Amino acid sequence: MRGLNKFFDIPGTRFAAGLVLALTLLAAAGPLFLRDPNALDLANRLGSPGAAHLFGTDQLGRDILSRLVAGGRVSLLVGVTGTLAALVGGVIVGGFCGFGPVWLDNVVMRVNDVLISFPFVVVAIALAFVLGPNLKLLIVVIAITQVPTIIRIARSSVLAVSQREFVLVSRSLGRSTTAILFRHILPNAMGPVLAFASLSVGTAINIEAGLSFIGAGVQPPTASWGTILSEGSAHLRTAPWITLFAGATICVAVLAFTILGEALRTLLDPRGDLSK
Repeated sequence: MRGLNKFFDIPGTRFAAGLVLALTLLAAAGPLFLRDPNALDLANRLGSPGAAHLFGTDQLGRDILSRLVAGGRVSLLVGVTGTLAALVGGVIVGGFCGFGPVWLDNVVMRVNDVLISFPFVVVAIALAFVLGPNLKLLIVVIAITQVPTIIRIARSSVLAVSQREFVLVSRSLGRSTTAILFRHILPNAMGPVLAFASLSVGTAINIEAGLSFIGAGVQPPTASWGTILSEGSAHLRTAPWITLFAGATICVAVLAFTILGEALRTLLDPRGDLSK
């Protein structure tokens, strides 16, 4: 409880947590009281914001607010699930690299160095086009682009914890490497990893929006923040509110997760560098 209070005492944390909670509740409960996001109203195409449609309508007369809320379910699902998949895989691989055979560490980290040298956006675009536009595959793409950095952070954290006395005692008692790693080391090495994972959610949302924007992510008529932004870009002169509201939503979500990630990093690893 004291740690939670310290977390929320960090400037900006309460505001960011409120934004994330609001976005999550809207994405979960919004469809219960909003319009069908795919309902067409061709007589009211590109309608400006007003009482009937608070955020206006798009080129097919669909309600922008309803589509943003529906898109939030997709964007948040992809961002959080992709990051969790990368977190699980990265922690396991990084853990065994930091507390396993030296040859395994050398092989995996050389491959990881090659992967991490590629710009993650280029890798995401290439994988999305190869694997095809599919929601499940999009989650896999995001996980693949995030996992090399998580492997590096997990390995560094495990190396630091593995030199502590309780680990040396466990080794002297003859316990297996796997048991020591999962029972003693990883629970004490997760701080920097969790902090980076929180930051990664915002990055994953950006990746999903970018891929959907260029047609390599979520496909119409399914709404996502990226597809709404892409559709609105064709009507910047006549209906700028489409792009404005979609872009603002993405910025708010990424900003909120970034603030939470920085706060978590400050709390768990105040002097650490998550990039090492």
